[in-house]
Amino acid sequence: MHFPKYWARGEWTGTRSSGENWRQLAWDCSDESQADAQNRADAKARRLGESAARSRSGQPDRYLYADRPLREPVLRTLGQADGECAAVVTRTAYGSEVLNTDRLMFVDIDLPKPTMGGGLLALIARLFGGGSKEPAASPSDARLAGLRQWQTNNLGWAFRVYRTHSGLRCLVISDWHDPVADPTHQVLRSLGCDTRYQQLCKVQKSFRARLTPKPWRCGCDNPPVRFPYVDPRQESVMQQWLAGYQQASEKHATCQFVTTVGNATPSLAMSSLINEHDTRTKATSGLPLA
Repeated sequence: MHFPKYWARGEWTGTRSSGENWRQLAWDCSDESQADAQNRADAKARRLGESAARSRSGQPDRYLYADRPLREPVLRTLGQADGECAAVVTRTAYGSEVLNTDRLMFVDIDLPKPTMGGGLLALIARLFGGGSKEPAASPSDARLAGLRQWQTNNLGWAFRVYRTHSGLRCLVISDWHDPVADPTHQVLRSLGCDTRYQQLCKVQKSFRARLTPKPWRCGCDNPPVRFPYVDPRQESVMQQWLAGYQQASEKHATCQFVTTVGNATPSLAMSSLINEHDTRTKATSGLPLA
């Protein structure tokens, strides 16, 4: 897993071809020292600034942003019996806690958003003798059926399946997996996993699963500041925001356990991580999903 120890913000000021002054800020990181992080950030700000100054759109080339670690603080680490780190919990830019694991595989599958018109027309058709007499399977049920069929064709795999606010979450319990290996990503693609999540697995060298609700789904604003905090005032502002967020999120769950697909007995180390996930997400609470 890649969560850098040091972060720094760089700044570059230049002039565009139009004569307009251009100021570019950029963050970068290092595992070596704060000074190395600062040097990297200054160099990155210069690259992005020069790219933006040359660009007609006034924005840097997109490829310059690729393959960077996430700016997330590590809140706690979860170890194994042999002392190795099995997972870390971090906080996203929008304030939610996330479980990052080096071998426990998560697959988040988004569902299509429901369309009121389509459902209403189907109901009218059934009432007046048209269309199927049986209501169509929900997107969630259809996805779950597809997952069962996939597992039937791949009997070595087993999952714990959860319902999330906008889809399904599969937690692979049949074995550990490498988050950057090609076979892993072949499975992610075959299960319909989001391509951005796949790329993030490679960059962070870990799988991810959100543990706490998204703030806007429980009536809370996004954090007013972002890690790394540049001064004590920002840290204080973040602590105040956290107090409100934690209170607002108490009445919501992040996912709801649905079923197990396939047969497997998780190892003791895997069971410990599963318990952490289920406890923090309130997966058996029955609370509204957020």
